[in-house]
Amino acid sequence: MRITPIAVALTAALAGGAVTANAQTFSPAQVQLSTEAGVQPGVYTIGQLDAIIKAQRDTNQSVDVDQLKSAFVLENAGAAPAGAGDAQLAAQAGVPAGKYTTGQLQQLVQASRNHTDPDAKQRLIDAYAKEDATQNAGLAQLAARAGIDPAGKTPAQIAAAYVTATSDLDNN
Repeated sequence: MRITPIAVALTAALAGGAVTANAQTFSPAQVQLSTEAGVQPGVYTIGQLDAIIKAQRDTNQSVDVDQLKSAFVLENAGAAPAGAGDAQLAAQAGVPAGKYTTGQLQQLVQASRNHTDPDAKQRLIDAYAKEDATQNAGLAQLAARAGIDPAGKTPAQIAAAYVTATSDLDNN
């Protein structure tokens, strides 16, 4: 039986495709940093890997990765300042900048242009205020459980403090 070059090429292509379809790929930077940090690639972001490596260099010893992950969230959590695009949308909607998300601002702009329903914008503002109140109540509960004051803290900081507090309780 004679094997044609086309059959060989197809077999090689299919075998190569099967291997690459099952293999999970990571960026070279992520693989290199993960190796340097001594963790599995794909578990942490590049920023977290950088923080792990810096902490290992500072202490010249192994680092508790879970504790470092919580610290990373606390350090880097914060509300991003309103960009020029959000400020422009807020001006178009006639609302203060920095109070609403980009998606909410877009909905407010559309509602303010709705001439058939002049109350649409106010209904959205009321709904967003109610949503904020509900979210703030949930954050207050998380903060109380974590034993921190939620004033001046972002949701990410409160969540990280909660994770730290509850994981400490689980380990005892």
